[in-house]
Amino acid sequence: MAPSGKQAKRSEAKAAKKAPQDEQDDAVDSAGFAGRFLALGKTLLIGSVIVESAPALPMIVKNGVMVLKGEKAASKPKIEEKTEEKEEKEEEKEEEKEEEEEKKEEQQEKKEDILEMDISAEFSKLRSRLHWSNPLGLAMPTSGEESVTAWLAVKSLEIDLGPRAKKKGSPALDRITTNLYNNLAQYLHLLLALMIFRSFLFRSFFACLPWLAGYQYLSLVLPLDSLPSLPQVPLEKVPVELRYAATVALNGLLQFFFLYELVWKTYMIEKPLWIIIVLCHAYVAKPVEA
Repeated sequence: MAPSGKQAKRSEAKAAKKAPQDEQDDAVDSAGFAGRFLALGKTLLIGSVIVESAPALPMIVKNGVMVLKGEKAASKPKIEEKTEEKEEKEEEKEEEKEEEEEKKEEQQEKKEDILEMDISAEFSKLRSRLHWSNPLGLAMPTSGEESVTAWLAVKSLEIDLGPRAKKKGSPALDRITTNLYNNLAQYLHLLLALMIFRSFLFRSFFACLPWLAGYQYLSLVLPLDSLPSLPQVPLEKVPVELRYAATVALNGLLQFFFLYELVWKTYMIEKPLWIIIVLCHAYVAKPVEA
């Protein structure tokens, strides 16, 4: 039995009301996804090794140069007999210095912490942050153990070749965005590995990216003291401060040349291939939450 004219008008009105609502919900979801990814990217960048260490690098380098020249040991204050006039002048100077230091205290907090810290312990932390499984040194994971655990979690994801289609929603898009959000650091390192092999094998043996990755790894694994197998290399003469600063600088160059290879040196026809590789894994791998 055909519906009456009133019923047909009611159904059309409901459909007309539902369509804008669905479009609005899709717009909200897309805006929410974009906001989440922007927040995640900002977190990974702000908490990275290069961003956290860069403000204090000049002070660390200066301290290391002083150690290398022997000026740090010679800068100890001499013991002198103080007269009353000298003591009064010194008290006035100290009061003036205190006023100036109060103004600069907030800016110098991080730098003073670096100078007073145990640089050997900080270098050990740097070794953990720049683990071979996390050479970019992003904010997450924060240690080598967490990085290996994250890679094992990605490896253990069930491969079901994609979600089933549904009448409502976009399960494929939901799965891709979920995997990208959960495993963004691992996907970036996957692209880093692809760019290293690509630049070394297909572009030039002297491309900067592979050599920087190797130099960073060597700087982290070589001991701070002497190397018995290579006694002609005086590693113990290199101050730890300079080793720390050099490693952080190498990490910054590694990130720069990674973007340089990925964005600038890849061909326009080639760029979609690297994106498809990541999106394919995000599509066929079943997220933990699913």
